[in-house]
Amino acid sequence: MGLLKRSVPYRLTGLAVRVLRPEADVPATFTIASGAVIFPLCRAAEARSAWWLGGSRRLALFLLSLLPTAFFVLGSAERDAAR
Repeated sequence: MGLLKRSVPYRLTGLAVRVLRPEADVPATFTIASGAVIFPLCRAAEARSAWWLGGSRRLALFLLSLLPTAFFVLGSAERDAAR
């Protein structure tokens, strides 16, 4: 679930960096900057959709699910890097 929630903004961030074509020495800066804009915008759109589809209860469930899924994704990313 966490990977699914993060796949769209992750791919949009990569697309933004490719479109902006940064100099060879600054792609990480562009990635961080575009991710700092794209991820919150995607979260806001998802929260708005959750509220629209299910009201305040679904919005609360969505917001509560963000933190645990972040820890699961981080853990799986660290396990994959160790392989």
